[in-house]
Amino acid sequence: MTSRKRKFRSVAITLGVIAFFMRAGLAQNLSDDDSSWQQYIHLVRASTLDLRPTEPFLLKLDYELYDLEGKPVEKGTVEESWGVGGSRIHTKSPTLQEERPSDPELEIKTHNRESYLVRQVLDSLVHPLNASATQTNVGFDRFQENFGSTDLNCFAIGLANTRTPATPAYCTNANNRITVLTGMGPFVLRRNNFRKYRDREVPLDIELSYQGRIAMTAHVTELDVLPPENDKIPATAEVDRDRRISGTTLAGQILKKANPVYPKQARKKHITGAVLLCAIITKEGTIGALDVVASPDPLLSQSAIEAVQTWTYKPYLLKGVPAEVDTSIMVNYNIGR
Repeated sequence: MTSRKRKFRSVAITLGVIAFFMRAGLAQNLSDDDSSWQQYIHLVRASTLDLRPTEPFLLKLDYELYDLEGKPVEKGTVEESWGVGGSRIHTKSPTLQEERPSDPELEIKTHNRESYLVRQVLDSLVHPLNASATQTNVGFDRFQENFGSTDLNCFAIGLANTRTPATPAYCTNANNRITVLTGMGPFVLRRNNFRKYRDREVPLDIELSYQGRIAMTAHVTELDVLPPENDKIPATAEVDRDRRISGTTLAGQILKKANPVYPKQARKKHITGAVLLCAIITKEGTIGALDVVASPDPLLSQSAIEAVQTWTYKPYLLKGVPAEVDTSIMVNYNIGR
């Protein structure tokens, strides 16, 4: 079934997002609140495209990439085929030609800001929630937040009373659809223009913003059953997803960490904020690729890159073997530090 409407999943952020995350919420353990858990399970089932192995699908998107200032720079397409063994993703634009998994040894050939944002948009469409969570291993923080002219009911998942600006949070509308995602960056991702696919609620339009600037928009151009002759995705495809490790997880694996130098010009102009980097960490634990996803100023971007590219990590083990991983790194700049 082919369908076309407008755009995109996106992560739009306002300057008030920090206050939004710091606002007090009611923390509950899901094991003590069956209604919260039931709502969560309903959302997982209603929004996760790759929930059932017996339902392979083909997803196609058109997207537009914006630069760090929020100005459009180029357009591209991405296609995900999901079936037995995992997914295969093809991305094509004037500056990015990528297929994942890339080869039998699963070495990451391309990893930059555009690639990082494409994967974030895809994730927000295919599996916005963590389907592997259990009723006893997560906390549930409820709160309300205003986006534009609309108040949304929101929740964050994690250990009770530990929500921070980096904690993933999800907001639903009156129809109990996930319409806003927020998290580290900070980012806001908006999901709009829903259609029914099988028994799922799928947004056709995405808008992703970091630090108040649009980073990417996307529109679903096709969502259909994967033809039987194409549903045998190599099992190695699932391993590719396993190599995407959160910056929080890898922070404890840093062996050598040079602190960034606060640029004098940035201090003089009182420029503060966070630089978000996407990175490849090699099998040896060195930085193999590095790009800026979001930043308040080019001076801070350069400072963060110069520092982080010298960091070394304990090699990450995937099934007991050192493997390349892709991750994100946040570097904060505060005048008082």
